[in-house]
Formats: sequence, C-alpha cells, structure tokens
Amino acid sequence: MDFSPRAGAAALGITEQQFAEYQHGNPPRHIELACAALYHRLDPWEKTNAAKHVNKAMKLLKPEKIAGLIIKPLAGVIE
Repeated sequence: MDFSPRAGAAALGITEQQFAEYQHGNPPRHIELACAALYHRLDPWEKTNAAKHVNKAMKLLKPEKIAGLIIKPLAGVIE
C-alpha cells in the first residue's frame, strides 16, 4: 500500500518500530486484519451500521438475558 513507516504506524495505531518489524516478519493476526481493512478502505467497526445496531441491542438487553442467549445454546453441546 506504499505507506511510509510514519503513515503506516499512524494508520495502524502502532509505533514506527513495530511497523518496520511487521513489514519484515510475521505480524500478529489483528495487524493483518487491520491491514486488510485499510487496503479495502473499510471504516473502523465503531462507524459501521452493524456496530451501531449491535451496540444499541446490547444496551437494551439486560446482562442476565445476554447470558441466557449464550449459555442456553451451549447447554446441548456441553452435555
């Protein structure tokens, strides 16, 4: 993507040294995903409609309801 070390580091939220290391080595998966998102010009998760809907739903659900949504489907798998 032809980022300079400074621009690439800023786009990924990492240091220039980390950026240089990741260019020559195996970057962690989250850095690979962030690079793919930058390449495809995707907005950060917080700015997407999906994130807004999920955040709104999470605010409406009570913690015990969320736990039920997670635990009940797993009960059949664990037994």
